[in-house]
Amino acid sequence: MMNSRHLICFMGLLTGLAFTFAGFSQSSKKPIAGEGLTAELKMHEGRSTLFINGQPHDGIFCSTRPGYKQNFAEAGFDIFNILGGGHGWIADGVYDYLESDEYHMDNNIESFLAQKPDAKLILRLVFAYPRNFWWAVQNVDEQAVPKGRDLGRKMPSYASLKWREEAGEALRNIVLHLEEKYGNNIIGYLPGCGSCGEWFQWHAYTEITDRFTNGYQLGDYSKPMLKAYREYVKNKYKSIERVNAVYSTNLKSFDELEIPGVDQRLGATYGILRSVADEQALVDYYEIFNRQVYETLAHFAGIVKEATDRKKLVLVFYGYNWVEQPRGGVTQTRSGHVHLDEVISCPDVDYIVAPYEYSFRQLEGVISGQGVPGSVIRRGKQYLHELDGSTYLESCWPSDHHNPTNPEESGNLLRRDLTKALMEGASVWFMDLAGGMYDSPEMVEELRKTIEMGRKIYFKAGVNNRQVAVVLQSRDGFYYRENEALRAPLIHQFKQFELERMGLGYDDLMLENLKYLDPDETEQYKFWIFPSSVHFTDEELELIQEHCMRNGNYILWCYAPGVLSERGIDLERMEKISGFKCGHTMDPGELAVRTALSEHPILKGRNTPIIYGTYGELSPDHINYHSSLRHYPGSDVGFSVAPRFYIEEADEVLGHILDIEGYPGGLGIKDMGDWVSVYSAAPLVPKHILRNIAREAGCHVYTDFLGQTYQSRNFVGFFSHETGNCRIQLPYHSRILDVYNDRVVAEDADVIDISLNVNDAVLFRYEPVDP
Repeated sequence: MMNSRHLICFMGLLTGLAFTFAGFSQSSKKPIAGEGLTAELKMHEGRSTLFINGQPHDGIFCSTRPGYKQNFAEAGFDIFNILGGGHGWIADGVYDYLESDEYHMDNNIESFLAQKPDAKLILRLVFAYPRNFWWAVQNVDEQAVPKGRDLGRKMPSYASLKWREEAGEALRNIVLHLEEKYGNNIIGYLPGCGSCGEWFQWHAYTEITDRFTNGYQLGDYSKPMLKAYREYVKNKYKSIERVNAVYSTNLKSFDELEIPGVDQRLGATYGILRSVADEQALVDYYEIFNRQVYETLAHFAGIVKEATDRKKLVLVFYGYNWVEQPRGGVTQTRSGHVHLDEVISCPDVDYIVAPYEYSFRQLEGVISGQGVPGSVIRRGKQYLHELDGSTYLESCWPSDHHNPTNPEESGNLLRRDLTKALMEGASVWFMDLAGGMYDSPEMVEELRKTIEMGRKIYFKAGVNNRQVAVVLQSRDGFYYRENEALRAPLIHQFKQFELERMGLGYDDLMLENLKYLDPDETEQYKFWIFPSSVHFTDEELELIQEHCMRNGNYILWCYAPGVLSERGIDLERMEKISGFKCGHTMDPGELAVRTALSEHPILKGRNTPIIYGTYGELSPDHINYHSSLRHYPGSDVGFSVAPRFYIEEADEVLGHILDIEGYPGGLGIKDMGDWVSVYSAAPLVPKHILRNIAREAGCHVYTDFLGQTYQSRNFVGFFSHETGNCRIQLPYHSRILDVYNDRVVAEDADVIDISLNVNDAVLFRYEPVDP
């Protein structure tokens, strides 16, 4: 029997018109943004700030399904990101916003507005589900194609220009429909594609747990991607003769060029590292493969801005440059998130959104973003943390332990998470991903208290006074073999377990971001950290010399700084960059350093040596226990690293590699004149060593107590990972206010001594006392 929805669709197709159930025709393309609502980003109090109808907003939002909206309304939220509802594009020229099981956007909006007519909305328009998307099923030649493994999910290739055009026009029609009907409540749109709408390349990861034994999906080997690859190579090299010279091939035309195979991607010339000279074809493929995501994202963002007459915000999930979970399937190389510089520069993108790290985020853990808020905010855009952690009512995946058990513990996590974002000058939305995470009077009250505190200090906090900069490279992963496990301890877990707990805050910056900054703007940084940087261009080295190698700064290099050049493994170039004369072995093995018995200042705080790296005091089993999806190699799997590098000459060797014959140097220091170089051959440099280097560099360290510290000018926050007496040292004598409890702690002091229990969260505001 034909129901009303089928009848309307059928009649619309017969007449050549595709009407939605709100009576909107797809032929209308005139911007019809809600006349009474304009949302934009403008500079305010020295930071990029949301303005709604000319008034600044604190940037504290929520994200929920209709069934739990009341919890957030009662807590005091006024901006809602609606979960669920889809996009309504159900067939070629057919839109259903009301009735279908998969798409019911209008019903969701009506539900919110019936309860809170003045609600401001951010809508997700995501082309991600179902996993066999109807458009891809109908356009077989435009599907993304994996190799290595195929789970049979049919989704459009990002390289398909047909998809980009047709989906873009569908997006325009959807936005026009929503603006006409709800424009005076909508402040922004979050267009998305890829898994979870987060702009991942299809096949960026393989979700099912047998990936360790049965392999991964590696994309994209589709016809559109092959065409894009060939066009990119032709535009870059101009002639086939030049391609043959660079690629060491004997092609007769560009039509013979093929996408590098799975074996090439999972292998590398030098163990885990690629040859710059011999594997350029693969590096070029990674570039264009990732660029397809950015180009589609920018196209969609432009359509939203055009359809709303530039009166509404565009938010995008992007730039997860801290995420390295090779055994979990997500790795920088194939993520689609390489072009953060271009996305930040895109005039049609306002907010960069990312969840916070899933590993080590619960009780006794830390809050930190998967993206790079430092670079985003430095460039005048806004960064938004998606806070979807557990409460005592519901746990959020993949957390099966260390979850809060009562409202107080839940509230401490809420305050930890919000405070970190406030210190960065970032925005947040509290997300009820599991459904019912805040569905009790006690949790609503904890949420209300938390956002009330945040709103009081939002425009006072977030002024940057951080003195440590951690520098990432968008394309560093191109020069490792795909799925290389070492990148997890070098980047992802280094951040979670060590950087976040070193006793002071830091800024994370993409290396390419430095080209937009004047050296005066980076003079505040006294300690620079490069977790993984195996290849530098000459232009990148010039940026490092201009911003970092000066003023007596300390620079910490990990593993193999700049070791790859056109000459292969280039130890001379590594020495030129780091100052250390190093050797290497191609024998594979574990990579751990044992610190020396030394009185050197950067080893203070320990009476006995510590072992760190791919095993040691911070054990791989402990990391794996706290990692998302158990992706980290535990002791039963281990690491097999080659090449491994070691110190041959240094001013002082402060640690030795246990896994190479003769126990050569693995941690050292060298005075370079205008700056000081510290090199660690192993990953996961311990937090106490980071803290000591920061002190030697002249940074202000707030505490040695175990936990997470976050800071901005006149504010310091802390989340305790142990029980005991915590001392927080302030940079100057101050009047000190306990922000959470709104009480004065001291009228004139430069030290805060406080008794803390594990998982306590505290935040202090301190103002200098007049002399």
